Amino acid sequence: MWHEQEANSLFGFLGKSLVPYEPAPFYFKYRYETDDGVREGTCQDWEIEATFLKWQRRYGEKETLQKMSDRFGAEYPKKGFVLAMGTHKAYPQWLINGVIRLDRGIENEIQQSLFDA
Repeated sequence: MWHEQEANSLFGFLGKSLVPYEPAPFYFKYRYETDDGVREGTCQDWEIEATFLKWQRRYGEKETLQKMSDRFGAEYPKKGFVLAMGTHKAYPQWLINGVIRLDRGIENEIQQSLFDA
């Protein structure tokens, strides 16, 4: 039997007023290459949408789209990043669930550390 304090800590948010989800008016996509060809995927990362919405309020739509392109389309690839991929029962293809920045070269260090004793 759940104790009231444990139940409230797990489910207490249900009684609170939540901030409604505000989707960005654009889809953010990445084009990437795999062994079997070039793919394109829509990024499902809520942080990308949140960045757009915050910057749009600050800079306006046109400047925000340029800043998004500069950050996620030029800076991240230059410095290194990986796409967090996954699937979902409702969609029969891979989805981009997140974008993780890595400093160039660190990915080899991380990969190697997986095998070091």
